[in-house]
Amino acid sequence: MAVLTGFTQILMSGGSGLLSLPFSRSVTLIFLVSFLVLGTGITRGLGGTWKSGPLLPRLYLLGGILAFPLGLGTAEILLRCGHAPGAVQIITQLVWHSFVHHLWLAPMALVLVFQLLPTLTGRAVTSLPLGILAWSLLLTLGGWATNSLASQGPIPSWLQSMGVVAAVLLFVAALGNTVLLQPLVEGRMDEIRRNVALRFLSLGSWSYIAAYAWMMFLSIPGVRQNTAFTVAWNANQTLFLFSFLGSILTGSIYALLPVIRNLGWPSHSSLLWHFWCTALGTAMTFVGYALAGVLQGLALNDPGVPLSTVASYLRPFLVVILFGQVLWLTGQLAFSSLFFATLLKLFPSTAPMAVFPSSRAQGTDLAHAQY
Repeated sequence: MAVLTGFTQILMSGGSGLLSLPFSRSVTLIFLVSFLVLGTGITRGLGGTWKSGPLLPRLYLLGGILAFPLGLGTAEILLRCGHAPGAVQIITQLVWHSFVHHLWLAPMALVLVFQLLPTLTGRAVTSLPLGILAWSLLLTLGGWATNSLASQGPIPSWLQSMGVVAAVLLFVAALGNTVLLQPLVEGRMDEIRRNVALRFLSLGSWSYIAAYAWMMFLSIPGVRQNTAFTVAWNANQTLFLFSFLGSILTGSIYALLPVIRNLGWPSHSSLLWHFWCTALGTAMTFVGYALAGVLQGLALNDPGVPLSTVASYLRPFLVVILFGQVLWLTGQLAFSSLFFATLLKLFPSTAPMAVFPSSRAQGTDLAHAQY
């Protein structure tokens, strides 16, 4: 409701003028009330079963539910209700950006990863202390990561340094989570080739560490000075939003829809189109933005290169980016057609879970074994 109301207000009367809070105060109030209701319901639901089941998904869920309203409320007070100086407004918007990406979206995706991967593979997470350490790093430093974007400008140098430290330690946290997830899929390549949900979750898990590795690279002071005003940061957004979050959410839909709606997925060629167009599209878009950003930064720091020449340098990379985005969109169209066809039962289902067409028989056996 809050998202729909916010989009409607922006389309009808324009944004609020704030980059991080383009919607009105009423939308913020709806968000806060919805999270209050959600948090109360989840707390009551988990109250008697907190010690049962996997702990890490519950910790990430708790952190995300607490962080989003805290960040949103603070940004609302400082940016709209108060008269904060310009530098404080810039810092607040950067911190709020970090809250959304690293303290809300990333924990929600990790909830799904740590809940579904052990279920699909039949293996448990081995080192709980390492998982808690990674969770602590994410919840402690996630709100500071975007300060590494603040190259120069009216921002204290210690905040920029804090952003660099946060980016490095968030990569360490991602590396720790990857160490926990790797044994879950080790030796399961045959299942990953057959199981659509497992393949998307595996792609999202590797994109998770790749996104934080690229963010750490861009946060290095020498690199940041050359890429701060380039499209190199778009490469990080591509990895984080489309490859990491998108793949995790898609894999979760493939895994959970049969359980929620008691439906079976058809073994259709759209599954292959969806995966390969999504994977290749995001890879091409990332590579295009990354190479274009590095080249753009080097050219902009060379006083002998005019801006028109810089633009001409970027054209081949923009073509690659456009082609990658078209591929990604094709994959989403394939998924949408299959998703609604499955809900309407237009195709005969072959298994409770989605399996790629080339492995229909093996996937059916695996599905009966797991469900």
